[in-house]
Formats: sequence, C-alpha cells, structure tokens
Amino acid sequence: MKKENNTLIDKTLANKDYLWEMRRNLMSEQRYALMAFAVQDSQTIKDYLDRAQGEADGRPICSII
Repeated sequence: MKKENNTLIDKTLANKDYLWEMRRNLMSEQRYALMAFAVQDSQTIKDYLDRAQGEADGRPICSII
C-alpha cells in the first residue's frame, strides 16, 4: 500500500509541475499575441508573434530573444 501511495504521489506532483508550466506558457503566449495587436511596426509584430510561438512550443523566452 505504501509503495502504491508513493507512486501516486510521484505522478501527481510531476503532473502538477507540468500543469503549472503549461499554464505559464499559455498565459505568456496570449500576452505576446495581444501585444502584437497593439503595435503598428511589422518587425515588432513579427517579434511578438515569434515569442508567442516560442511559448506555445514550450521554449524558454531567453532562447528566442
């Protein structure tokens, strides 16, 4: 019983971390997409959309700046 309980705890905690990462990525993606709508410069729009796509792909922001 203890082994099953520990297995369940390990899977639940890992899932929790994944869900929080996914939530953060979705919120960042939405933020960059909305920022792209607020500007006129086509290069800035492309930069924001690239960042949004990077968040959708789960890449860290620093890898696309």
